Amino acid sequence: MSVDLSVEFCGVKFKHPFLLSSSPAARVEVLPEAARVGWAGAVTWTAEIMCDVEPGGDYALPQYRIPHGVKFIDRPPAFWSFQSTHNKQGLKVNDPCPEDRVELVIRKSKESGLPVIANIVGTRDIDYWVKACKAAERAGADIVEVNPSYAILPGVGMHLGFHRNLDMTRSLVSAVRKEITKPIMVKLNAFLIPQEVREWAKVCVEAGADAISITNSLPGVIGVDVETGAPVSTFVDINGKKRGMVEIVTGPAIRPIGLASVALVDSVVDVPISAIGGVTDWYSAVEYMMLGASTIQVGSAAIAYGLRMVKDLTRGLEQFMERKGYRSINDMVGVTNREYRVGEVYSNPGYSRSQPRTMKVIEELCNGCGRCLPPCEISGRGAIKVTDGMATIDQKLCQKCNLCMLVCPEGAVETIWD
Repeated sequence: MSVDLSVEFCGVKFKHPFLLSSSPAARVEVLPEAARVGWAGAVTWTAEIMCDVEPGGDYALPQYRIPHGVKFIDRPPAFWSFQSTHNKQGLKVNDPCPEDRVELVIRKSKESGLPVIANIVGTRDIDYWVKACKAAERAGADIVEVNPSYAILPGVGMHLGFHRNLDMTRSLVSAVRKEITKPIMVKLNAFLIPQEVREWAKVCVEAGADAISITNSLPGVIGVDVETGAPVSTFVDINGKKRGMVEIVTGPAIRPIGLASVALVDSVVDVPISAIGGVTDWYSAVEYMMLGASTIQVGSAAIAYGLRMVKDLTRGLEQFMERKGYRSINDMVGVTNREYRVGEVYSNPGYSRSQPRTMKVIEELCNGCGRCLPPCEISGRGAIKVTDGMATIDQKLCQKCNLCMLVCPEGAVETIWD
């Protein structure tokens, strides 16, 4: 059975759902190679637009090549993240989106031949956003992504209160909508309680947004080197003092939050959704699609594994669709959220908490390691026993909490739905 991986998103045709997200993976000099290896499109990197323009106002485009002997994807780690590199980019915080810089970046990006989504960040002055978005449209952007949820630099994005002030967001999106004809996608951040995510999405669509992308990178601290006491993320301030700071968290560490945010948005608006957050393989992409997303943006994994990972993404997705009988991407989009209404219920104590499932050990995979015993003993009433190198589950005691399935290193526990 032949399957169709193409997606029409806001009137723009993409050959498959996988786009490079607004990250260093979408630098202008990288995009020709991204087009060559098969990415469907790219969202311009915010920091690149916000950097000082070099003398002469143009790019020298170096060759971007990773040797083919490099393993570009393997089994992804379960939990990893990246920190921001923005403090090395020479950003002009008080003047984040000069029009000439926007035009330069979009024009050069379009030379790659890829569909280009222009990611725009501005200040509290809405007129400035409008000018930058118009510049992106003039330069040929296929979609303009208004990004009021940028989480890092003071003076832009979330620091301006857009993510809490619905009136500000409504005014911003409305102002841009009045001035440009290209589709508008608004980028939201899941760093909110669920009701706020839903309200934010509704306000954006009411104000004229044609699509929603979520989630932006989340504020966080990557970690601390306990041998030295220094934070993993450090920089030197203007006084020469080494400092640590709350920066951004990306990668698989934020995927559960991203999945929830897509489901929440899908439950309240009827516009296309572009999912962002921790996609490392075709499986995690399908999770996002089934919760409501029709395009998938990839950043951290493309940085970690190289641009050629898109071949595994598309191949895995195509094989999955053939196996399950899906003929097009639209056949998958939103199936989970429609059937189970994920985005409408959030730990509401008024709902029954019973689980309509049975946990079952797959005998040929179980090696009797006992990793499932501690969580079951503490949280699941001790329903699991390991005898003669095999785990067994007492269904009378089982709380169906699925912790055994989550911690099993061999994937030897499955869910049987009642």
